[in-house]
Amino acid sequence: MEQIIRYFGRGLKAAAVAFLLIAMLFEGSRKEDETKGILKMTGAAIKPGSICYTTYEDYKELQREAEKPEPFFIEKFHGSVVYAGEGYCLSDYVEALDENGKRYSFLLEKVSDKTGRELDTEGWEQNGIWHFEQSGVYTLYLMAKNDAGKKIRYQITVPVARSQERNKSL
Repeated sequence: MEQIIRYFGRGLKAAAVAFLLIAMLFEGSRKEDETKGILKMTGAAIKPGSICYTTYEDYKELQREAEKPEPFFIEKFHGSVVYAGEGYCLSDYVEALDENGKRYSFLLEKVSDKTGRELDTEGWEQNGIWHFEQSGVYTLYLMAKNDAGKKIRYQITVPVARSQERNKSL
């Protein structure tokens, strides 16, 4: 008997502890008129049923925001000449609006040249003023987002003339 306990003692202790834990989970605390285990107590706290999302105020607000139209861009580069080396405030030439006339800020995501090569725009902007250093045809990729999070992307082609042409026209 001693040899059996010596060889199987740890296994018997583990089995006894597991049996006691299972007994506690399923029987648990006793009240005078009923027996409830831990699993039954926690299961009773969870109310089954479906959730109706339309009753929540946040959901109604989300629906109102989702119904807002996405912004659109108005471009004012047409007819104006952009010269190389000059500074231009992009917000004077481009606006992002919604149907109600509310203005949104926009982001210049990237600039590419006429071959489609993306240009490094670092140093082009200084205090909101953009400087086109060389003449050519540039494509500006813009993005605007409204209050509801709807995004719109837009691209504008801007021909940039040489600065010598400005001097000739004056």
